[in-house]
Amino acid sequence: MRRIAILFALILLTSSLATATEVSFRFEGPGARQVFLAGSFNGWDPGANAMKDEGGGVFTITLDLSAGEYLYKYVVDGSWTVDPNAPGRVDDGFGGENGVFTVDKEPLALGGTGADAAPATESAAASAPATGGAKTTFVFTPKTGGVRDVFLAGSFNGWSSDKDRMGDEDGDGVYELAIALPKGRHLYKFVVDGTWLEDENAEDFEEDGFGGNNSVINVGVDGAATGMFRVPFRFKASGSPRAVTLAGSFNDWNPDKNPMADADGDGVWELSLVMPAGEILYKFVVDGNWTTDTEGADSFVEDGFGGQNSVLDVDARFEKVQRERGDGRIDMASLLFTPDFPDLNRISPEAVEVTFRTAAGDVESVEMTPGGVMQLAASDMVSDIWRLTLTGEAIEGAGSLGFTVTDGGTTEILDPFPVAIAGLPAFYTPDWVADGIFYQIFPDRFFNGDKSNDQDFGEWYYKGMNKLPASGKTNDEYFHFVDDWKNYGGLTRSPYRTDGRPDYYSFYGGDIEGVRQKLDYLNDLGVTILYFNPVTEGKSNHKYDATDYMTVDPHFATPGEFRAFVNEAHAKGIRIVVEAVFNHCGDTHWAFVDSRDKGAQSDYWDWFEWKKWPLPKHGGYKAADYYECWWGFGLHPNLNFDLSRSDSQESGVKDITQAVVNQPLVDHLLETARYWLEDMDVDGFRMDVPNDAPFWFWNLFREKVKGIKPDAYLVGELWGFSPDWIGPDVFDATMNYKYFRDPVTRWLGQGRGNAAKFERDLAPGRTAYPSQAVRVMMNIMDSHDTVRFVTLAKNDRRRLQMAALFSMTYVGTPHIWYGDEIGMEGEKDPDCRRPFYWDYEADPGRVALRDYYKKLTALRHEHAALRGGGFRTLLAEGQDYAYLREGEGEGERLITVIHNADQTAQITLDLAAAGLEDGAWRPLVGGADPAMTPVRAEGGKLTVSLAPLSGMVLVRE
Repeated sequence: MRRIAILFALILLTSSLATATEVSFRFEGPGARQVFLAGSFNGWDPGANAMKDEGGGVFTITLDLSAGEYLYKYVVDGSWTVDPNAPGRVDDGFGGENGVFTVDKEPLALGGTGADAAPATESAAASAPATGGAKTTFVFTPKTGGVRDVFLAGSFNGWSSDKDRMGDEDGDGVYELAIALPKGRHLYKFVVDGTWLEDENAEDFEEDGFGGNNSVINVGVDGAATGMFRVPFRFKASGSPRAVTLAGSFNDWNPDKNPMADADGDGVWELSLVMPAGEILYKFVVDGNWTTDTEGADSFVEDGFGGQNSVLDVDARFEKVQRERGDGRIDMASLLFTPDFPDLNRISPEAVEVTFRTAAGDVESVEMTPGGVMQLAASDMVSDIWRLTLTGEAIEGAGSLGFTVTDGGTTEILDPFPVAIAGLPAFYTPDWVADGIFYQIFPDRFFNGDKSNDQDFGEWYYKGMNKLPASGKTNDEYFHFVDDWKNYGGLTRSPYRTDGRPDYYSFYGGDIEGVRQKLDYLNDLGVTILYFNPVTEGKSNHKYDATDYMTVDPHFATPGEFRAFVNEAHAKGIRIVVEAVFNHCGDTHWAFVDSRDKGAQSDYWDWFEWKKWPLPKHGGYKAADYYECWWGFGLHPNLNFDLSRSDSQESGVKDITQAVVNQPLVDHLLETARYWLEDMDVDGFRMDVPNDAPFWFWNLFREKVKGIKPDAYLVGELWGFSPDWIGPDVFDATMNYKYFRDPVTRWLGQGRGNAAKFERDLAPGRTAYPSQAVRVMMNIMDSHDTVRFVTLAKNDRRRLQMAALFSMTYVGTPHIWYGDEIGMEGEKDPDCRRPFYWDYEADPGRVALRDYYKKLTALRHEHAALRGGGFRTLLAEGQDYAYLREGEGEGERLITVIHNADQTAQITLDLAAAGLEDGAWRPLVGGADPAMTPVRAEGGKLTVSLAPLSGMVLVRE
């Protein structure tokens, strides 16, 4: 992109002096109503140059342009469309292409046909492969019959869904297309009867920004084994930043992993990394601000947050590096240790975990003094991560740490790093979470144990909103009670609305007494932690609109009843985690009502960010025009933490000294924490959308919570990679969407991708956070915010069983969304919040599924290695995945094997490569043998037989 920018500068300079040349454009698109021409000549303005409608779907325009090279597109009824007959094309930086043409002294005519399509079995681009490219055949095999049309769409054809048709010439049901692709990395999907699908057999995958993946193919690019290159990165600072780091697709966008340096103080921060050939996405992180590299990038793509990621093609332009273990060469520039958290990580009063990084695949061993040989914990595109835990006397005597790196007879000794272990911040996460199993309950929908507290809508805030008009239909709020617990039809389509939308305002009467009556059910299931969606008073059925943070909703329980329930749960070995919703409250909250009624005379006026006041007395106004509210929903007024900043700016502030703290509000919220921990005796909080509140507030919140109850659990609803939010100053863990729910849903739930991709998606989550946080990650498969897992899996309970088995044997704490254990179905909110199906015992399939869950929870409780042991991947090939969980020293060893395909398979594991000896392995769950006869490993190999879409757990005898 740097070269292109220079080229355009020259074009603009010379063209201003040149004679204008007539350029005619012609677009043919049957059915098009309005077409504009946009390009580099008019600032890409989609409305600057309207094309004349000549009739019959033909549109024309003629411009006078100076000599030079230009980029362009047609804007057809609002859709940006590349000219299929353009003289040339270049990547547009957004997954498509721009047309390219050159103007000299002769008039130029350009024409395109909107209905153009490639031949049935060969792309229009296939005739002349670019230099270094190759003709590539794409193959799609439908899983079901009845397919009519299959197209290939990708970065190479502007993501056109109807340009490159795939054909089935021999009638064998397999669709093929040969297409010439230039050298490089290309993204693609199949478009099957209008549905966009991944290629499950692709060599790699990349997130598509819409919750799925694009398939990846590399053409003429060396793989990692033979194509490693040293890539220099440079950032020229305009000021004096304190820290600059590099984050990107190669390090899972970790802003702490690859720090840059300005060694000579010239304002240019530099870093060189060794990377495999291929395309990478990246940004600089300057004092916490994510910055696009506009100088060194080859191109740009949207980052999904309104900005752009820089794109770099790692290829032969860069210095090639020969690297493999045992070659005697050590990449000294890639050795990395920071004598501070998180590389020095106090995981308990008696233990400190040390992390050291070397170049990926570079060295054979790392030894630390004091301590001994470090273990290879994980690898990514850039680094091998080595870890060792210091305990006892080794901690007390460690004023410095030295590292000895060895490879192929070559040894490098690093000068000792001074360390202050005694002053390390303590980051202890609760053992009861690591040993536990979560069960999430949406209170209104679990069980109605006390009908006397059912909603009667007598509260002031329901006035006028709990009665239907004479027509019996309304598309406004209509709060009502559903007498029939089993009737959940309204959650897909409301019988009271005319717009076809579901019923968001229904109540079913579930309460805390109902949960209390089902504690034995939960105990029998093996649950040890209950996570409740909000139990505070609120107008809605979900209670994310708090009326009072320190009042239990009266239709759930009285304060005394709730405390008695907590006591009884504790007596049965069950902990309680409740929701903390502090980014906003409800429009019925007493402080908001006071400020709404009194304006600036209210003591709570500053608790909210008002834009205009008073509110109109009539309805129908737009709340966001009057006060800041969450996503524009007037139901959720945002809380005003920082009196010096607007609501949109305050959440990014980390340093409390940079804020004007709204102390009365903060004090009230901290008192709320005390109330629930002391008066109600709960065991922790799940923080709702914590990144919508200032970071510094959560520092105060943790200090308050841990000061009251040191083993309380703090988990944040953070959907992406969130290293800043995990540590001794903030949260213990996240709801593990990125490193658990997303990959589990894709591969185990929907059969998309393969085991290698599954492992690549999971692996960063095992080392991206401190190990004590990884142990207590809330590993969700679904929740109140998602479609039910079994529904995503098209009601194939075998997939739910595979996912549950994985959840109970993987690193982190398993989570069950109420009803998953009996296969409850449900589409997106509110359908995923159906009343619990208590008639499940009449359905043998649901009973069998619950029994399977019981077996898995018992397995986890019985084997400590599943709760806190080490993890090693043994196999990730095709649709087969296997891993080892092992205790310390001579502790127990368990292997989990998952077969995610529709046929029986014999799976062989190379145990010798993992350093495991021959011997007997006894199946605990799964397998074809009901007697669970031990299977012997011989010659370093262990072979097991698995049914389609199933898993097995074995223990070493």
